[in-house]
Amino acid sequence: MKRHARPLPQLPAVGVGLGYRPALHREIVSHLREITCLEIIIDHFLDMTPEKEAQFHDLASNVCLLSHGIGMSLGTALPVESAYVNKVKRTLDIARSPWFSEHAAFTKVPGIDLGQLMPLPFTEEAVDAITQNIGKLKNKIKQPLLLENIAYYLAHPAGEMTEAEFLTRILHKANVYLLLDINNAYTNSVNHNYDPYEFILSLPLDRVVQIHLAGGEWKGQYLIDSHRRSISREVWRLFDFVVPRCAVKGVIVERDGHYPPFSELLEEVRTARSTLRKYGIFVRSLRRRVTSVPGRTTNAARPSSY
Repeated sequence: MKRHARPLPQLPAVGVGLGYRPALHREIVSHLREITCLEIIIDHFLDMTPEKEAQFHDLASNVCLLSHGIGMSLGTALPVESAYVNKVKRTLDIARSPWFSEHAAFTKVPGIDLGQLMPLPFTEEAVDAITQNIGKLKNKIKQPLLLENIAYYLAHPAGEMTEAEFLTRILHKANVYLLLDINNAYTNSVNHNYDPYEFILSLPLDRVVQIHLAGGEWKGQYLIDSHRRSISREVWRLFDFVVPRCAVKGVIVERDGHYPPFSELLEEVRTARSTLRKYGIFVRSLRRRVTSVPGRTTNAARPSSY
């Protein structure tokens, strides 16, 4: 029997924005009227100096911040660290994020921090392990939880199901939602030789809350999810395919190096926004006020829509 998702919580539609990176700070705060949300890597804001925390408060007061984790290691077959979760909870509350996202992956094994996202075996045992950790996390944070599909380059030989089946089992069993990274889906389809459209249709699209868009590059025989290139035509086509099939609340354009002129990143934001508008998704800006972001002096902003 097909399992149906429970109704999505009443989450705000936050529109299209960028992944916040310190290298882009000045340009970002100079163009907040064109960006309705920013996504922070929450791990970079857990142990802030007083000066950095004041800056963070100011940023959170001026634009909707989405919080994205990379160090929770929900897939490790050990409980998540309470001290770490408490730090995440505090930063989430400062950011006033409408949801929190992490990865369907592991980054730690006992005694070792691997420093990167590692794929889980697509097994029922792995579903149980990550579901248990998700349940404990949900007891400590109030924000709805989203899980992101990751890029992986070698499939685990012990797999018992497809990636889509694995993600679906977790989302249903843990009652969480999906951050669909379209570039990861495309990257995996190229490296593992499958149809990305069939993969996407195999997911519970009624659980998609957020989408990531990014560009990759070739390294030898593998297409790498590097976030160092412009979004490819193939990823844009997949995005256009996905949007009318889900109730997406937010879209983030990611870039992690080899930065182009900021105008090119804004153009990618505008292109994503145009796709939302094409399918009747209009978002009123959630900007709180634009008065004192460090590096910028301006008058209070009027709400905008697109």
